[in-house]
Amino acid sequence: MFVYNDLNRDGLYNEFEPPLDLVTIRLRNEQGQQVAVKATGQDEQDGPGRACFSSLESGRSYTVEATNRSGYRWTTPNTTALVVLPATQVSVEFGAAQDHLYIPVLVR
Repeated sequence: MFVYNDLNRDGLYNEFEPPLDLVTIRLRNEQGQQVAVKATGQDEQDGPGRACFSSLESGRSYTVEATNRSGYRWTTPNTTALVVLPATQVSVEFGAAQDHLYIPVLVR
């Protein structure tokens, strides 16, 4: 799983967009039970913006859900379904962009 800071807010990863750490990624099984949870960038082996899960059962369906950091909004869907196939690596990308604070001004 890879989460990036979608600087241009287009919902597509571009090489200039940096990874986003500290985003919680949850895996749920077919019954909706949480089977794994990990934050992006917390494991040196995974790398920045990434949360990797291994030892998942082949042929099983999972729901991947990302919970955003405070101050960010999703530019892509934050939930997706996947099926794990034998000897296959699955990659899921989530994009998020910083919120902008808009303060209305009333001029008199």
